[in-house]
Amino acid sequence: KRWIIPKGIIEPMMTPQTSAAQEALEEAGVEGKVLKDLMGTYTYQKWGGTCRVRVYLLKVETICIEWLEAPFRQRQWFSLDEAIKRIQEVEISQILKKLPVYLSNYQVESK
Repeated sequence: KRWIIPKGIIEPMMTPQTSAAQEALEEAGVEGKVLKDLMGTYTYQKWGGTCRVRVYLLKVETICIEWLEAPFRQRQWFSLDEAIKRIQEVEISQILKKLPVYLSNYQVESK
């Protein structure tokens, strides 16, 4: 019905990055390395309250054929420009627009 990025609650005894990797596996069936730096944050309303989401990037290394939420979710890959157009939440679009700069900074720091 609408395109989103995987998100969920930070599980007890997990770092935000480990929780992000777990959500990506459960919701999108992808595994890989979560980059350590926070890319951005946004909020949305759910369960009668405000949820604050921390966005981390995942360098996908494995794409699963079957995954936990596959019966409820469709996974699709888009170019960055197309993803920005399809995401309905303005805050996520704004985070995605920063991706090229974020990645260029990350690559410089990783060398």
